[in-house]
Amino acid sequence: ANPARYARRSSPPLLILHGQDDPLVPEHQSALLFDAIRDAGGRARFHSIPGVGHEYPYVTDPSRAKDQTVRWTRDGEDGTVPDAPAPTWETIETFIAEALSSGD
Repeated sequence: ANPARYARRSSPPLLILHGQDDPLVPEHQSALLFDAIRDAGGRARFHSIPGVGHEYPYVTDPSRAKDQTVRWTRDGEDGTVPDAPAPTWETIETFIAEALSSGD
């Protein structure tokens, strides 16, 4: 049941949010998924959030994600997003709206 095995260029854009202190799913698993999407030429954004476990308090308290690392990938290219906004409900909604309007 490894989702990275299903990464395709034609997959819809994926927003990955993961707490670095997650006791249930190691954060590295999301890094592997991100890398698989990049290698397939897909599109993704990956927020790696320190000090957060399996819960998602950063969506209601953006200060919880202040030291996050955000990576992006598209068409096999990747990079980081300096000063990226916290993954609040609003930024999640914006990601979805942009993905739907881009035709990807």
